Amino acid sequence: MRDPREISRSDAAAMGAEALKICRAGSYTAPSGRPVELRDAIARAVAHVAFAILDTSPERRTIGPFARRFAGLA
Repeated sequence: MRDPREISRSDAAAMGAEALKICRAGSYTAPSGRPVELRDAIARAVAHVAFAILDTSPERRTIGPFARRFAGLA
């Protein structure tokens, strides 16, 4: 029996394209007709991204706006 969570490649591609469209637009309309605003939440998430360089010592691994706190240097 096939796992019901499995989807076809084309369906996955269509869902991914829809997700990108929604993120780029910053909002979407729910099935209920209610508008759902995502723009501010997306902007906050992007503003708080930290990048990791994995081939360095732990003290220098995290860079970005919260590097000192993550590395235990704050």
